[in-house]
Amino acid sequence: MKLLVVAVSAVLSGADTFVEIEAWNEEKLDWLWKHLRLCPFGRAANPRRRL
Repeated sequence: MKLLVVAVSAVLSGADTFVEIEAWNEEKLDWLWKHLRLCPFGRAANPRRRL
């Protein structure tokens, strides 16, 4: 699941090749997980929980 999220996010950000996807992954992965707030099992955080 995480691989798919990373690949789709990279492609939407303009990455066209596997090399560009890997570079995007190395640069932006921490930022992506920080903003998606995924739990360790790959599911989104509880949608009923209010921020």
